[in-house]
Amino acid sequence: MDKNKIHQIEQDAKNLWNKYDLYKSEISEKPSYCILDFFPYPSGIGLHVGHTLGYIATDIFARFRRMQGNNVLYAMGFDAFGLPAEQFAIQTNQHPEVTTDNNIRNMKSQLEALSLSHDNDRSFSTTDPKYYKWTQWIFTKLYNSYFNNISQKAEAIDDLREKLNSRKFSIQDNQLIESVNHYTEAEITEAINEMRLAYLDDVNVNWCPMLGTVLSNEEVKDGKSERGNYLVEKRPMKQWMLRITSYGDRLNDQLDKLDWPDNIITMQKNWIGRQEGTKIIFPTEHGDIEIFTTRPETVFGVAYIGISHQHPILEKTEGLEKNRVTDSDENTEKLVGYATHPLTNEQIPIWTTDYVLQEYGTGAVMSVPAHDQRDFEFAKKHNIQFKSVIKATYAWLIENYKGNDVPSSQLLDLWKTNPEKFDSAFDIKGPLFYPMQFEITENISLKKQIKHAIEFIEKAKVGKQITNYRLRDWLFSRQRYWGEPFPIVFDVQNNAYSIHEDCLPVTLPKQYDFKPVLNQENAEPPLAKATDWKTVRGIVMENGSVKTLDDNDPKHPGEQIFTRELNTMPNWAGSCWYYLRYMDPKNDNEILSDTAMKYWSSDNVGSIDMYVGGAEHAVLHLLYARFWHMVMFDLGYVSNPEPFNKLVNPGMMTADAYSDSRGFYVDIEDVKLQDNSAFQISTGEKLNIEPGKMGKRYKNGLDPRKACDMYGIDIFRMHVMYMAPITQSRSWDIKNIKGMERFYRSIDAKISSCIVENHKSTDNIVQLHKTIKFVTDEIENMRYNTALASLIKLNNSIEKYTIEDSIKFIQMLYPFAPHISENLYQTIKTNIQSDIEKYSNVNQDLYNTINCLESLAWPSYDEKMLQENTIKLPVNVNGKVRDILEVDINITDDKIKELVSNSEKVMKYVVSGIKKYMIIRKDKPVIVSIII
Repeated sequence: MDKNKIHQIEQDAKNLWNKYDLYKSEISEKPSYCILDFFPYPSGIGLHVGHTLGYIATDIFARFRRMQGNNVLYAMGFDAFGLPAEQFAIQTNQHPEVTTDNNIRNMKSQLEALSLSHDNDRSFSTTDPKYYKWTQWIFTKLYNSYFNNISQKAEAIDDLREKLNSRKFSIQDNQLIESVNHYTEAEITEAINEMRLAYLDDVNVNWCPMLGTVLSNEEVKDGKSERGNYLVEKRPMKQWMLRITSYGDRLNDQLDKLDWPDNIITMQKNWIGRQEGTKIIFPTEHGDIEIFTTRPETVFGVAYIGISHQHPILEKTEGLEKNRVTDSDENTEKLVGYATHPLTNEQIPIWTTDYVLQEYGTGAVMSVPAHDQRDFEFAKKHNIQFKSVIKATYAWLIENYKGNDVPSSQLLDLWKTNPEKFDSAFDIKGPLFYPMQFEITENISLKKQIKHAIEFIEKAKVGKQITNYRLRDWLFSRQRYWGEPFPIVFDVQNNAYSIHEDCLPVTLPKQYDFKPVLNQENAEPPLAKATDWKTVRGIVMENGSVKTLDDNDPKHPGEQIFTRELNTMPNWAGSCWYYLRYMDPKNDNEILSDTAMKYWSSDNVGSIDMYVGGAEHAVLHLLYARFWHMVMFDLGYVSNPEPFNKLVNPGMMTADAYSDSRGFYVDIEDVKLQDNSAFQISTGEKLNIEPGKMGKRYKNGLDPRKACDMYGIDIFRMHVMYMAPITQSRSWDIKNIKGMERFYRSIDAKISSCIVENHKSTDNIVQLHKTIKFVTDEIENMRYNTALASLIKLNNSIEKYTIEDSIKFIQMLYPFAPHISENLYQTIKTNIQSDIEKYSNVNQDLYNTINCLESLAWPSYDEKMLQENTIKLPVNVNGKVRDILEVDINITDDKIKELVSNSEKVMKYVVSGIKKYMIIRKDKPVIVSIII
């Protein structure tokens, strides 16, 4: 079959599907199923073949589910705000709206080349004001909500105001507690602002001078930006924060209810970093230093307090502030003062350290060198005296003492008095040297010793047991133009107000000078240049929000002049909730209707039945989306406690990359392969060949449109799925596609033959039914490569198909190769309808009423066909297998004995007769055992 015929088959199938609007997903009586890909970013480079792994995989499953009778929601939108789009626009000297629209059109063309069965009526972009109106609406809900730690959920700020006015509750450590307390109105306002889920705070942020914006902790790795790999520095700034830490327990615990890969669950739990420990306060003359420790039983072994270079205690006095580290300091570890040990009243030195970071924990640690390796090395370096409080094991003492002046029997005493003489810290939990310090007078277990130590600390009122998290509140402000504007304004006293929802969306101004000011202190965000936009008239409403007025609105006696928030939201905002918008994308009155939510949401923990995308989003997108969803669940806007029930991570596509003599990668379109060598077409230079991940970094990404044009969409789809299991990586090698080309042509030839000749029977009916069961199970579990392998095996074994069997075969093939399958089905239909007598053995009414192959119910199999009629029966002679007989499943004992007596392999061992003869059965014969 030539390329032109293949492309004609593809176009005919697409025209047919469009005619019947086959992928439209309206609410119906059918059970719903929602399968989605991760929201793609429409880059200027577009998609490459590696991206198609997940997209083809979800399309196969969507088609399969429709054939099983589900109403499938399967759609694709575009995550188009953010730094990458803005940087690309700046580099190409275009407006980001123009470049984004161009990129979306290009990506849609690439997706169309794969024939993905999306409901395109549900598509949208995060840059559409009709969409980001609801992103802003969600932010106002965050701003006007707080986390009630008593009920353990988000509730309205008005509820908090009512509780504080009732004099039955108060705020302590940013938590609501039951307490008789009287607040003034000013105190209530201050308390509310401290409890909002979205709040302003002066924080040390990750500032990237070369990007001109702040970054969240998740966007920084090893001190450099994830985007661009630029240096990131700490800088104090007032920023919008989201109180994701309030959901630490739920974000951690609900992971175990999800059908997610173990490695993703582990990564999220590690990032959340929940730890049970003890908060201990160390007083200083300049204020308290709060410590969180998971080893409270070592508190009497504290040798010094280690603090970060940004710890607030350094700003309390002029003397300590001088000790703050600057970029010019060579020695960044300094003694800066003393703290009082809360249990012994001893003076403990305070040191700034490089290993204590302000953004983790409290920015301070109680350092116990004898029982922490990092503290041990620091103390040895700076000659800080320390002591041990935990008994080391005998084996450890022998291994870690290299001297020969102390007998092994005295090493424990040496460890007790001079732990610095050993090579390392003993960081394992063990019995205390001095349990009486915690008033422990009896011989109790280690677990009870630790418990008693915590109780002692709490009784002394110097600390308490708490849960701590590695997770930090989400830094949500970006000093960029291309993002969702915040629905926030400020009055002349700098009080913040949310915009009334009737005035949403707050649209971006049509601004052409949007470049950020780089490498400058306190540079204003780009939106500060929008002079006509950044100030607005408005009225404070009864609910505390501001209704904005435009130039056409008449003067109002209560109006004020407000200044808009000039930062924008990060690109993560739009991708936090987009999956919900697919359920009701045209609704301008609410984020989604209750009817749409209840119909499309799954019956499981997560709203979306299956979510497919790369493991690189394990923390950022998935964690943020879970947080927003939990807030909306608490406020009653969604019915499931989690967003995504089942998560699948496709593997990575690798491919050869080509570099020139300078080490620069050459675009794959400028490469010619010849005799196992590579040459640059434009220069003729011979290139180096090296393996790498397919993508823009190595310039080795093949456009899927080109691959589909070269080989056909069906052949390409099957090749990509056949290479390896969906969750495993695979290497792109176009030479292997020949096998799929042969399979494609064989199917066409054999089924076309059966249509012409109308074969009446087949000898492969049992194998066909076994294949139906196997393929059904494999697709259900996304084991597409083995499903295809079984179809290839079946096709190779069948010489001639019947009409009915060919229909079953192309139904199973359809999710993988929809065009050739549809073509063959339509040919069968046409022939049946044109020659009724010839096809009298076929269920004509069925094929006369079904317009497209996908509308046929998925083929069923006969369980009786799956039952084995024969079994393998081993024969043991004195415990050793001497023969294996193939026998009928219903064979009698007498017949078994007859077969055994005729077996040369058995009877050559039976010389003097059989002493005992046993036939073991479990519904069928299992084994024959002979004793001679």
